[in-house]
Amino acid sequence: MCDNGGMTGAKRPARAPTGETLLGLLERKAANSPRETACCFYKYGDGRCEATAWSWARLRESAVAAAAAATDARGRPILLIYSRWEQFLPAYFGCLYAGGIATPLPASHPALLLRAAPRFEAVARDCRPAAIWTSASLAPTLSEWANSRVPAIAVRATDAPDPSAPPVSRRGLGRRADPAVLQYTSGSTRSPRGVLVSQRNLFANFADLRRFLGSAPGRRLVTWLPHYHDMGLVSALHALAEGMPVHAINPVDFLKEPSRWLRLISDSPVPVISGAPDFAYALCADGISEAEAARLDLSRWVTAWNSSEEVRSETLESFARRFEGRGFRREALKPCYGLAEATLIVAGAPPSGRAAFGARTLVGVGRPFARGRVVVVSPRTRRELGEGRLGEIWVRGPSVAEGYWGRPAQSRHAFGARTADGRGPFLRTRDLGFFQEGELFVAGRLDDVIVLRGRKIHPEDLERAAESAHPDIRRGACAAVAVRGHGGARAAMAVELRTRVPLRAADEIAVAVRRAVFEACGVELAGVRVLGRGRLPRTTSGKIRRRACAAFFASAEGPEAAR
Repeated sequence: MCDNGGMTGAKRPARAPTGETLLGLLERKAANSPRETACCFYKYGDGRCEATAWSWARLRESAVAAAAAATDARGRPILLIYSRWEQFLPAYFGCLYAGGIATPLPASHPALLLRAAPRFEAVARDCRPAAIWTSASLAPTLSEWANSRVPAIAVRATDAPDPSAPPVSRRGLGRRADPAVLQYTSGSTRSPRGVLVSQRNLFANFADLRRFLGSAPGRRLVTWLPHYHDMGLVSALHALAEGMPVHAINPVDFLKEPSRWLRLISDSPVPVISGAPDFAYALCADGISEAEAARLDLSRWVTAWNSSEEVRSETLESFARRFEGRGFRREALKPCYGLAEATLIVAGAPPSGRAAFGARTLVGVGRPFARGRVVVVSPRTRRELGEGRLGEIWVRGPSVAEGYWGRPAQSRHAFGARTADGRGPFLRTRDLGFFQEGELFVAGRLDDVIVLRGRKIHPEDLERAAESAHPDIRRGACAAVAVRGHGGARAAMAVELRTRVPLRAADEIAVAVRRAVFEACGVELAGVRVLGRGRLPRTTSGKIRRRACAAFFASAEGPEAAR
């Protein structure tokens, strides 16, 4: 059990001034409630959990110290590469103090850091940053890499600032028109692009999040979500803006032991808001022992949002059934829909219904928020479609971002769409969906549709059939892709196992997958690749990279033994 880092010295919260910026928020809270807990960070090791609470005053002081690392950063991107929330958050605010554009990227242990080097280089060449900010533990590795690949970019360790650096001015707290973050997309279907989100976009989205989450002082946000992903970053900044302390564990600690997330919620003395992608709920429902579950009290979990990937009815049911005896309430589960190009949330207002779609039962992601406008459009004719008709989801409103960094043509195409009757501009999401009784249902990605002899196949239908073929296949860990074959396109499948099996068993699982997909969908697979746990390619946010999975079928290799 962790010490949850209580709130000390709290004053009555002052009303936020109209048009307040993120730095204005930080300065106001540090001045009016300096000892109040802003965030609490948890570190795990040797069977122990260490909690460190940060006050608003400490957060501001650390941000100002981090800003001393800036060199000619005003108006330019700064790559923020950190492995832990407590390193990242002060650097994020420090970047704002320095007038830079915060550009978060994923990081891990120094020994594994350069696995992400191709992504770092692609982002650096795309946005030409003023510097790379990182932690003292990662700086040597990043400096060596930068000297060989992008030598013009300096690497600074912000948790070991230069004491001789001049102090940062407290004047000039920015405007809402200023950038809040340059968020690089996770690249599930194409190369990552930088989405420029302004503070105006951010605060507009905060208003929708407040309605959806039930945010209020006296509650707290518990999160393990990555700080470099839009859902993790925006939800944390929203919580701070609403006067809710952020209690954060790092993603790797959650993945090593999913029960840590639920224990942190259970230990909270106040109501909790917390959420994650669908796979996290499945991990908890399937992977937490009865002994661990028996120690939980989830009665204070008031909002459990589910987003970022397909929301599965089976996951919602299994999670609710597994933990309702531990105080969890089904009504706390709230599916929603959003994307980085719209800052974060797009739809999520109640209700949350169900709809049959192919081989799947889709979960509704709620009604769009009144502040925005969401339509379903034919990608071919650009005409708005009526209820029940599948098309591309288009979005407009104050949360829609400014565009892609340095890509004016792509920005005009993606953010400047107009319907056939001239309404717009809209953001093209490339997501497929439909409305049913006013509620939005998301059916998949336009880019992922497989066309077999003129028949359009949604990969999720094939994947749902495949994962039911054998109990050793991980839930939500199948990828259907199109491959070239004799006579045209064919479908193939990669599946990830939850356990280790020998090669003979992998062959048997592949046969079972072929049979199940053919019986459920009438599709004969050109190949099946059986992968060990953790080997299915995913984005930094956990989405399956179907295009990367197609590389498994470039050779004639068969199933592999899971390892």
